[in-house]
Amino acid sequence: MVKRFSFFGVLFLTAALAVSCVAARGTVLNVGGPVRPVVAPADIGVFLSGAEVPGPFEVLGLITGRGSDFTKSGKILMAIKKRASAMGADAIILDPFKGATLGTRAASFLIGFGGLAPKKWRATAIRFKTVD
Repeated sequence: MVKRFSFFGVLFLTAALAVSCVAARGTVLNVGGPVRPVVAPADIGVFLSGAEVPGPFEVLGLITGRGSDFTKSGKILMAIKKRASAMGADAIILDPFKGATLGTRAASFLIGFGGLAPKKWRATAIRFKTVD
């Protein structure tokens, strides 16, 4: 016997898969600067403030990562670390987590996403300065 799926069930599944994607975009601040060696994303350090960074550093760029309510935080963090790695960063400094507000949830519900709203993280890509 073949089971029939409802139109809304298929629509919901398609929407859930589409919005569970993760994206990270970065802006390099020192365009034309020296080319830095790429660090493996797993080796990128994570700090919650500039005061936690042990020693001097330079800012390489700004990164924004986003996902949906279905996206696990680890996936967003890994996407940010991959973007930082491509910039040649040693570490990132995370800004506070920006989750969906009641207003963004209501707006996304009204436009047909069923109350799903994006999670946004921002980070600063940094490179440690060598001390001579």
